[in-house]
Amino acid sequence: MSHQYDLIIIGSGLAGSSLAVTLRHLPIRIAMLDTQPMSQPQPQADQRPITLNHTSQQILQTLGLWE
Repeated sequence: MSHQYDLIIIGSGLAGSSLAVTLRHLPIRIAMLDTQPMSQPQPQADQRPITLNHTSQQILQTLGLWE
């Protein structure tokens, strides 16, 4: 089965998830890829470190996506 996406986000951590949520209003198809399963019968806490830093904030601000 072939899928076409306008944007592929690598990583569903804080930065990737924030970007996906921020762009959800746009008429684009977004795929999110991660090594961690996105759904499990009993959700477990994500133990990965938070990756949203000042640089990530500046990038989102430059794109007009921070607010």
